[in-house]
Amino acid sequence: MTIIVILFALIAAYAPTLPIIRIGVLFIWPLYSILAITVILTLFWRRVNKYGFIAGLLAESITQLLFQFVIWSIWPHNPWYLWEGALPVIIAGIATVVVSLATPPPSKAILETFYCE
Repeated sequence: MTIIVILFALIAAYAPTLPIIRIGVLFIWPLYSILAITVILTLFWRRVNKYGFIAGLLAESITQLLFQFVIWSIWPHNPWYLWEGALPVIIAGIATVVVSLATPPPSKAILETFYCE
């Protein structure tokens, strides 16, 4: 994501009026923040496994794309005047928790390696 942001910054420096700059600004910053909920859950909740993590990433990315560019593509992006990332954050958190609880927990070896127990 950081490399993509750097590329957008370089494009913006040379041609700030391109439509790709607007798309980048509208998409990259909400995507950074909605990725945070899955990463934070993974770092601090020992029950999250790889399936929950992947489900959270997919749920938030797909939801963000749908809400921002398909469902609420006309300004102001939604009828409740919420930030574009609000609903994807909620959906990603729910998807991460539900899939992590529905699948087997991480092995003790992985937990010991990751949490340095």
